[in-house]
Amino acid sequence: MLKYSNLKTIIRIIICIHQSLEIHIPMKLLTAHLQDVNESYFQHFRTAMAFAIRMFFGALACAVHALAPFLFEQTGSAAISDLHERMVVKRREPKN
Repeated sequence: MLKYSNLKTIIRIIICIHQSLEIHIPMKLLTAHLQDVNESYFQHFRTAMAFAIRMFFGALACAVHALAPFLFEQTGSAAISDLHERMVVKRREPKN
């Protein structure tokens, strides 16, 4: 079992490593994709999180389907089709 003093030492080491590895990311890397998709940071965050949630539940349905093939027979493919429609097809359409 770790003693309190050992734990404090480990935490100090982790903090030192974290500080020495601090990486400065050029702003261009942070904004280039946002400009490509014509979204603000928060618009992109909301959209990306919605995609992540949809993918998570689609993956969960696929995992359940793998165990019980009679369940969620079309849920995974429906999630993929929906995400493809939202990400690829809708972005190709001209905006008014």
